Amino acid sequence: MQRVFISYRRRDTAREAHVLKEILESRLRDVAVFVDTDDIPPASAWPDRLERELSRSMAVIALIGPDWRPTVGDDPLLSEDDWVRRELELALEHKPDAVLPVVVEEAKHHLTDLPPSLVRLAARQALRLSVDRWMDDVRLIVNWVAGALRVEAQPLRGAWPKPDEMKRVFSALDQREIERLLESGGATGWISRPMVVEGDTTIEGRELYKVFEFTNFKRAFNFMQAVAVKAEQYNHHPDWCNTWNRVAVSLRTWDAGHVITPLDFQMAAYMNQAAARCAAMDAPSWPVVDPLGGT
Repeated sequence: MQRVFISYRRRDTAREAHVLKEILESRLRDVAVFVDTDDIPPASAWPDRLERELSRSMAVIALIGPDWRPTVGDDPLLSEDDWVRRELELALEHKPDAVLPVVVEEAKHHLTDLPPSLVRLAARQALRLSVDRWMDDVRLIVNWVAGALRVEAQPLRGAWPKPDEMKRVFSALDQREIERLLESGGATGWISRPMVVEGDTTIEGRELYKVFEFTNFKRAFNFMQAVAVKAEQYNHHPDWCNTWNRVAVSLRTWDAGHVITPLDFQMAAYMNQAAARCAAMDAPSWPVVDPLGGT
C-alpha cells in the first residue's frame, strides 16, 4: 500500500482535502491518502503521528487556499511551531521531488515572501484547483500522483464531487475533535451546543454558536454581506439572526445530518476574520461591499 500525504489548513481547504482523498483513493489502486482530522494548536509539540505519516508517504500535496496565510492577524508561516510549516519543511527536506503545491482558486500570491525553509516550495511547478475548471484540474492532480507513485489511474466511475457538493463526503466530528478545534485560534469565541429542529419530524443534532457584536447596524450588515458571499460560494449557509448591532450565528452541516463537520469550522474561522475586518473599518461602507474583497 503506497501512501499520499495532504497538507492543508482546516480553516482554509478542509473540504478540498477530503474530496481529493476520496477521488485519489477511488482512482489509484492500493493507495491510501492521509488527511489529518485534528487541528493542532500552534504551541503543541510536533506530533510523532504526523512525522510518521510523512516519512512513509511517497508523495505530498500542499493545498494552498485563500486563507493559507490569513489576512487578519499574524502570519502563521512565520512561526517555527506552525504545523503546516513543519509538515512542508520535513517534506521538502526528505522528498523535495515528490511535493506538489496545489493553488486553490486565486491564492498563488501566498507563495511569495516565504520563510527561507519553504522557498523551494515556490520553485516547484504548481497545479491549480478551481471551481471553473474543476474536472480538468482534478484530472491533472490525479495524473501527477499516479506518475509520482508509478501506478496507473483507474477509469472514472461516477461523477467527481464539485465544491458545492463536497458536504456529502464529510462525517461528523466527535466531541474530542470539536473541543480541540474550539481551543484553536481560528475558532475563538465559538461554543458547541446541542440543538433541536422541530417540524414534521423532530431532529436532534449539534451546532457551533457565537454572537458577534459591532458598534452599529452598518458594521453588522457589512459583516453579514461578507459572510453571505462566502456562504454562497461554499453552498454552506448559516442560521443567523440580526438585531441592530448583534448577529447570532449557528453553524451545522444539514447534509451530514445536522452535525458539526470540518466545513463548519472552516466557516467559523472565516466569519471571525470577516468580523475583525468589519470592526476595524474607519467607516463602514454603505451601501455595503465585501470588506474581504469577495472570495
